[in-house]
Amino acid sequence: MTNVEISKDKCTVCGLCEKICPVGIFKKEDDEIVIIEKLIGRVCMACGQCVAACPNKAVSLDGIGAIEEERFDKEILKKQLPLLIRQRRSVRIYQNKPVTEADIKPILDTVRYSPSAKNMQCVSYTLLTGKSLEDFVKYCYDNIGIIGLDNFREAFYNKNKEVLFRHAPAVLIAHAPADRHISVTDCTIALTLFDILAPLYDIGTCWAGYIMNLSKHDENMKKHLKLKEGNEIYGILMLGHTGVKYSYTPQRKPADIEIRE
Repeated sequence: MTNVEISKDKCTVCGLCEKICPVGIFKKEDDEIVIIEKLIGRVCMACGQCVAACPNKAVSLDGIGAIEEERFDKEILKKQLPLLIRQRRSVRIYQNKPVTEADIKPILDTVRYSPSAKNMQCVSYTLLTGKSLEDFVKYCYDNIGIIGLDNFREAFYNKNKEVLFRHAPAVLIAHAPADRHISVTDCTIALTLFDILAPLYDIGTCWAGYIMNLSKHDENMKKHLKLKEGNEIYGILMLGHTGVKYSYTPQRKPADIEIRE
């Protein structure tokens, strides 16, 4: 159970925590804010809305208060973020250079703040490199016939054509508890943010659609990967240091929007 505390010395009883809490564990009574203790264990998600909103840093969760950091610059991001998204590419050519935990850790340190249902933060990641990746590549080619792609296996073994992973030096797998209906959404959000941020760290990505399709039809893949018990695979990215320079941005279709009033 989350321990929610209010510092009486810092609290000015402005009532903002009461207004912003999505589950109503705060109540303004006379000259103080009261925490409804019986609701904490039942409905508190430890989402941190109260910690983030309190102007006086009076609220803490499990003894941890607000983090002071520089606020983002909206004007800069209005210009730069659209460019980052438009210039993001599905990279299929990689440098002959390993991807290490140190390469992706700063990205995951940001991605861990991505939205998750009820703030459960249940997404886990498995990074495959070296021998682990070699074994997984072979496993996938050996079993790709399950989804009718025997020609890929034949090309791999007979013609040395590697089209499933494009010789990516690393693969990142997002997995989460299968008994949570929203796990697929949590993993998709997290990997999408990883995908967007990766170019800032000179990492190219490509969604491994064929392998995701295989994972849905092959129950043994989870055993091969030795994932956490009860977890399901919900997203796979190929990773590598980008081996090609992109000079221009291709066109995309206009957004298909229907406005109803």
